[in-house]
Amino acid sequence: GDGVLKGDALSERYTINNYQIGIVTLPKVIQLMFLLVAIFYAKRIFKELKGCETPFTETVRKNLVKLSAVILGFSFIPAFIEKIFLLCMSLSNIEKSGIDITTGFSVTTFFVAVVLFVLSLIFSYGVRLQKQADETL
Repeated sequence: GDGVLKGDALSERYTINNYQIGIVTLPKVIQLMFLLVAIFYAKRIFKELKGCETPFTETVRKNLVKLSAVILGFSFIPAFIEKIFLLCMSLSNIEKSGIDITTGFSVTTFFVAVVLFVLSLIFSYGVRLQKQADETL
């Protein structure tokens, strides 16, 4: 009832209060926010693709760039914030508890962001070609 979690793990005693639990969950909440924004931009891309004759539109290209930026942020910003919290605050008792609190940098997610950015460059070229084809007719 007092907002403190106590126990034994890894042969050491630990005590975790609500404040520390909040600090540990903040990077996960930030990660969830990035994920929701990424879903929003993906939805916009698919909605645009569904309603047009050609996928090479400026709207799709812009949303691909935004989606790649959000996924790039998703891959390293929560891990960076987590490292700052672990270094600057007294969270050694959480580490003693054996609770895995690491978000970690995701190489796979970083790679996906890079691929989406390259895809946006390809779409940029496609937009130019589409514009030339429309002007030719």
